[in-house]
Amino acid sequence: MRIRYYLFQKIKKTKDKKIRKKNHVKQKGIIIIQIDGLSKNHLKAAIEKKKMPFLTKLLTKQNYEVYPMYTGVPTTTPAVQGELFYGIKSIVPSFSFRDHKLKEIRRMYFPEDATRVEEKLSGMGEPLLKNGSSYGNIYSGGALKANYCIVSFGKERLLKALSLKNIVLNLYNSIKTFLKSILFLVAELFLGVYDFIKGLFYRHNFFQEFKFIGSRLAITILLRDRMKDSVKYDVRQGVEIMHVNFMGYDEHAHRRGPSSGFAYWVLKGIDRSIKDIWHTARKSKKRDYKVIIFSDHGQEGIISYSKIAGKSMSDAVDDIFVNDKSDSTDEKHGIQNLRSVLLGKKFYQNLSSFINFKNGPQRLMATAIGPLGHIYLEEMLSPERKQQYAERLMREAKIPLVLYIGESEKVMAVNPEGVYELPAAKAKILGEDHPYLGEVATDLDRVVRHEDAGDFVISGWRKDDKPISFVVQHGAHGGPGKAETDAFVLKPNSFDMKLPEGRQYYKLNELRQAIFEYLERADFNNNV
Repeated sequence: MRIRYYLFQKIKKTKDKKIRKKNHVKQKGIIIIQIDGLSKNHLKAAIEKKKMPFLTKLLTKQNYEVYPMYTGVPTTTPAVQGELFYGIKSIVPSFSFRDHKLKEIRRMYFPEDATRVEEKLSGMGEPLLKNGSSYGNIYSGGALKANYCIVSFGKERLLKALSLKNIVLNLYNSIKTFLKSILFLVAELFLGVYDFIKGLFYRHNFFQEFKFIGSRLAITILLRDRMKDSVKYDVRQGVEIMHVNFMGYDEHAHRRGPSSGFAYWVLKGIDRSIKDIWHTARKSKKRDYKVIIFSDHGQEGIISYSKIAGKSMSDAVDDIFVNDKSDSTDEKHGIQNLRSVLLGKKFYQNLSSFINFKNGPQRLMATAIGPLGHIYLEEMLSPERKQQYAERLMREAKIPLVLYIGESEKVMAVNPEGVYELPAAKAKILGEDHPYLGEVATDLDRVVRHEDAGDFVISGWRKDDKPISFVVQHGAHGGPGKAETDAFVLKPNSFDMKLPEGRQYYKLNELRQAIFEYLERADFNNNV
């Protein structure tokens, strides 16, 4: 009798447990994974080359679909995250620009500059990451925990976070992950040395090549794994919403080109990190997590301006505006070098000693990190004079596209074919075959009218030729190019995103609204 009673009680408890488990409804959660700089076409190529086996599995076995997504112009992370996190389009006119009130140059990898912009954003839109976490981003997005973000740079240094003690503590429960990180680190080191020797062979700058070995190790391997483990920890804690930005591909694409073997190599590690996060999310007992993967923009394979013009951009601008000397230091470095501020205070100070970052009022200022930039003048010019200077910048300085506000507040564009009005002559300016022609024309018009835009907005876009970047690099983004605007979103079919009838691609605002709706939160922003 006792045995029968014991078995009866055991079966009853098991049934009750199953019933409770069946009736238990988990709360909803969102994990947003950003692959910085990866275009939809390069995602497709990486999958075909078997560089991203887990994403392939999501598409073939887990009911995921990949969709094109237009993320706006300027095609930069600060602009994209401003819209995704706060619902505000084109919060900045480019990656580097002049603050019209303080007459100071803002570069969005400097903590004080990013903080000023986010303060502005927070007063305009509902933060997406409220009560969540933010990793590797420009802004916090309103998150309670923002690590390795530019705005949190003063609170936490990467080198401190990457101490041996912290790495061991974060990986103590996963020897396999730890060993893989070491193996990838060693492999990346050998690749870095090879790339360094190759760069010297092609007569690249010694200091830049040597410094890139360290930055690529930290950003490609250590930072990636630290952020991955932070997200996994948050999943176990039941955090409602998380956003992590893996920037290793963008780092390599800037340096060696978006289709380079080095850039594709990094995607293997990113794919592995996504796999770890996805499996951890699936095992969560606290929340039903939807994992969304997207890119903020793509990159163009480019030609450096100096190769076309035979001189630096600042020298070319000085030649046009004969009576002034422009203050332009952006061309001495690209985004991958500015990103080095993430490596810690000491490294940042050493870097700054090699680069002259000036601020303050200047009669002539030029700023450009990539293929989109600005020329600022202190004097007011008539529409006729603006057109004259724009034509000279195009013809003599060999800047392929120059935009300005002309007569009757119309946005005018000068390229080798003539002078046109934007957005009316968008095909003449951007090319008839541009996949987002109407969207890009509207956003480019908004950039030129931005309160912090220059008197002249200069672009390296050439609709019938390879685009130009105003800094020395092999991959670039920021402008209106076809590859730059070629972003994607990869999502499960169970995550509903509304697509307007007749449109074949998503926009950032639709991703933002879908997240709010899934989490049953209200978006109070009406500024989009």
